[in-house]
Amino acid sequence: MKDLSRKQQAILQFIETFLEENDYPPTIRDIQNELGISSTSVVDYNLKALGSDIDEQALGFNWLTALTWGKYTFIPAIDIKTMLDDDSVDVQDTFPLGGFLNLSGFSTNEIYGRHTGLARLVADRALQAARARSGSGPLPPT
Repeated sequence: MKDLSRKQQAILQFIETFLEENDYPPTIRDIQNELGISSTSVVDYNLKALGSDIDEQALGFNWLTALTWGKYTFIPAIDIKTMLDDDSVDVQDTFPLGGFLNLSGFSTNEIYGRHTGLARLVADRALQAARARSGSGPLPPT
């Protein structure tokens, strides 16, 4: 058997400890969060190198653009994801939802789902006119 990388050794150690404490295996996200790994795909790669048979298929669509109209700039975005395989994958191993700045009422990664959709709209207004009216004078030319 080939030598394990440090990351693979850490993953194995965490799985062993987690199993002893909880009597069930950790999710991919548990491993990612505990070991500070950058993404679930890195965890998945290392699990497959260790002999894991986890195989998930997902489809995603992400759209983002910026539109300027006068002093206003709008940035609409849509992010949609769905699982293509059967329901045998734990829901915790699918898509995390929740929280940027806790505006949704949920913490980051607090809720999960097999199908997710997120739409957002950011609006920005040019501040040059507001600054000129506030008495601080016009902005210097750029």
